[in-house]
Amino acid sequence: MSWPGIRPEVPRVELMAVQLQEAKDLLERETAVHARLAFVLLDNAAEIMMFR
Repeated sequence: MSWPGIRPEVPRVELMAVQLQEAKDLLERETAVHARLAFVLLDNAAEIMMFR
């Protein structure tokens, strides 16, 4: 879905923000499994930043 007047990179920034928040929430659980999932989200957020 695209909103008129919003640049195409805005959904990417929103996705990255959500991934960072979810990674933070996962790390707060302090288990190895949740830390691995957080790492995957952080890796994906980094790839989104590099794509930009």
